[in-house]
Amino acid sequence: MKKALLVISFGTSYPETCEKNIVACEQRLAAAFPDRTLFRAFTSEMIIRKLAKRDGLHICNPQQALAELAAAGYQDVLIQSLHVINGDEFEKIVTQVDAYRGRFLKIGIGLPLLSCHDDFAQLIDAMQAQARNPAGAPFFSPSQQDTEINCQIRLDGAQRLIVNEQTRNCFEYFITQYGEKSIDQIKQDFGAYIRQNYKEPALTQILALWSRYMDYRERLGGLQAPDISQDDPQYYRAIYDSMQNLRRQFFSDYEIEGLFGAENTYHEYTLKRMEVMNDKTLNEGEKAGKLKALFDELPQDWKENLEQLNKLEDLRKLTADIKARGGSAEEIRQMRTSLAGPEAAQRLEALDTQRADWKNKVNGYLNERDSVMKSGMSDDAKQKAVQQLRQQHFNKSEEQLRVSTFESIHDQGGKLPFSE
Repeated sequence: MKKALLVISFGTSYPETCEKNIVACEQRLAAAFPDRTLFRAFTSEMIIRKLAKRDGLHICNPQQALAELAAAGYQDVLIQSLHVINGDEFEKIVTQVDAYRGRFLKIGIGLPLLSCHDDFAQLIDAMQAQARNPAGAPFFSPSQQDTEINCQIRLDGAQRLIVNEQTRNCFEYFITQYGEKSIDQIKQDFGAYIRQNYKEPALTQILALWSRYMDYRERLGGLQAPDISQDDPQYYRAIYDSMQNLRRQFFSDYEIEGLFGAENTYHEYTLKRMEVMNDKTLNEGEKAGKLKALFDELPQDWKENLEQLNKLEDLRKLTADIKARGGSAEEIRQMRTSLAGPEAAQRLEALDTQRADWKNKVNGYLNERDSVMKSGMSDDAKQKAVQQLRQQHFNKSEEQLRVSTFESIHDQGGKLPFSE
């Protein structure tokens, strides 16, 4: 029987990051399962498209990977996600895997890194041990010791600074060390790093901009929240305007565009979306049309980056709004069709049914399990009764593994992570 090991991660377009993180995990997993052939999948369609366009690399998403494994004759597939915690991304993977279950004789999926209390305890122990034994270059903080310094500052032909997003990324790389290092130590390390790697005239330009950026960051933390309800879109518009005014006190228009241009594009688009979503004069269908028009105005590269993310957010919010006011299934269908098209609307209806069935199944099981756990039976009898219940409600091993997460969260009094 052909056996496969499919490792699924969000993905990255940075080769060094991929090598030191994703590839390292894949290699360790492959060593633990030497009888299986290793395969890779990314969940980020944006990164998949970028790698294909920039590097000519073909990376599958989870559904494509499973389809290719089935076509290649693999019958036993073990899947491990590199996502850190349970959440919507992991639940999405589980749903996608369930859709392909009938095409394999055996298929299993491992939980994310932090899935129970013991996982968090082990993480804390590891971080404390790492902090006691810092290693690597002096410009790293302990938590960054296995990363590349993210400082790819660009210069022009005359060796003068080109201010862009990479400049800000460099600044923020050092600033994020705060908590592990003091502000004074961060400033000292940054100055030493820049002096080692850059010459005049860029050297003076970088250090001067860094000094103003640090002053700006300090003042940014002192901005006062507006005296407006956070439910009002004007609350966030006022915060954004205050940030813009503050930036103009420290930077030129050229520097603002270079450091914050991409962020500003995103904020303006997001604020306009919020205004549409909160416009009580519009019904959900009209909102969907205006949101699509806003999206169509974006530059093409932004459309590629934001399409899936914002469309999902809008669909969830508008669906929740319709359900909250007791709207009909037909209203939901029309809104989804307007925003995402008829085929997507049909797929979402099917997904609604699957999620509702799963929610009812889990809640029913947990209620019966609570009755057993509160009964006067012995601990051994309780465990046997719960195991029988679990097998009655969930006859697939993957479902039993999945429901164990819900059991743990339920027992701790947390909100169950149902996808809505």
